[in-house]
Amino acid sequence: MFVSILINNYNYGRFLREAIDSALSQTYRHIEVIVVDDGSTDNSRSIIASYGDRIVSILQVNGGQSAAFNAGFAASRGEVICFLDADDEFLPLKVQRIVDQHRARQNTWYFHQMQFVDEHSNALSGSPVIRRSTGLYDLTFDSLRGKDIFWAPATSGLSFSRSLLERLLPMPENIRITSDNYLKFAATALVPGIFIAETLSRQRIHGRNAYTFNNDPLLRAETKLLTGKAISQRHPGIRKIGDRLVASGLGGKYRAGSHWREVWHELSEYTSLLPAAARTAVFARFFYSAFLKPEANSSSPEISNLACLNSGLPHKSAATARGLDLATFQKVSHD
Repeated sequence: MFVSILINNYNYGRFLREAIDSALSQTYRHIEVIVVDDGSTDNSRSIIASYGDRIVSILQVNGGQSAAFNAGFAASRGEVICFLDADDEFLPLKVQRIVDQHRARQNTWYFHQMQFVDEHSNALSGSPVIRRSTGLYDLTFDSLRGKDIFWAPATSGLSFSRSLLERLLPMPENIRITSDNYLKFAATALVPGIFIAETLSRQRIHGRNAYTFNNDPLLRAETKLLTGKAISQRHPGIRKIGDRLVASGLGGKYRAGSHWREVWHELSEYTSLLPAAARTAVFARFFYSAFLKPEANSSSPEISNLACLNSGLPHKSAATARGLDLATFQKVSHD
């Protein structure tokens, strides 16, 4: 089985070599490492060039993370695709563990525990922990109802079968950062996912992360909005998820200071072609998000956004089977 590791990079030259080396050092050897440089202006491209034919390099003008995902996948040949942010690292057994699970079940996606580390790869406290055993978890029912789902790991904790990723990519390229949210929300609604109860990647926290621990409410609202629109446009069968994200994102934009007229126009435009019941649901979610939703009380969105896994049994509500230590983590929904 052949596996593709896709590294997306933009101006992370100071971390890029560690990311590439971690991909090349996998114990599972039937791999290709594809590095997409998205218009970096630092020393990234000289680092990429130093690896010669050990990697596949794609050098493109700056188009954002979604454009890098699209380009990397188009160039890939693997039956399984593992994503890696250029400021993160894989542990040596990462790909082997994914391959082991893929052999048992194809046409799905795979996710696992991650460890927060600092700029020098020293472990940090506070890494999210999903207290569940390795196995298949079916969250499609709750997702398709637009209800609570868990918050999957960041990009470097995600892998996909090629057959599933072909349903998701290419993705709209206006989602310039946190493009993995589109993949996670869509995949969760389309097929069950396999959780691996093992730390297989390190997520670097270095003060310049584009999204992780970035509490800018407008950035987070815009990300929800773009993700929701992309899901609605590309996957009509799971539009409820897109509707919920759009409504929540627009409500968040208003709370973050956007002008009422601008927000209302965008809301009206989005709902204009929806059936009456769906339109009513979007307006209700918008008003809740804009005026009634309690203020977030966590300074760490990446921890508070880590919600539960369900029991893995079909059609069982995630709300009835919390998979986290609630003394440490909070349940959240798409909101």
